[in-house]
Amino acid sequence: LRPSGTGQMREADQVLLAVNRDLSSRMSLSFRARYNQTRNIGIGNTNELDFLLIEPGINWHLSERADLAFTYRYLSKDEEDVGETADSNEALVSFIYRWQKR
Repeated sequence: LRPSGTGQMREADQVLLAVNRDLSSRMSLSFRARYNQTRNIGIGNTNELDFLLIEPGINWHLSERADLAFTYRYLSKDEEDVGETADSNEALVSFIYRWQKR
């Protein structure tokens, strides 16, 4: 349970899956999926909201300190009470550098 901005309490359920797998010493795969469902409880509108995230990726280890990552991200949001749905697709390219600690 968590409070909302309208003074009502909201109930939230979440399922999360995260997997990382090394294919070799220089390459790895990742996959993340999350499903959230929130709804008002008590008197009034239930205002149910569903949220889905799916995010597969591949990571190349360029050196001990540097990686190059490619990720695809799909997001879906569904507000059942108002009948609105929104979908989003993203392609991400990231360069990750880990500075040397002194």
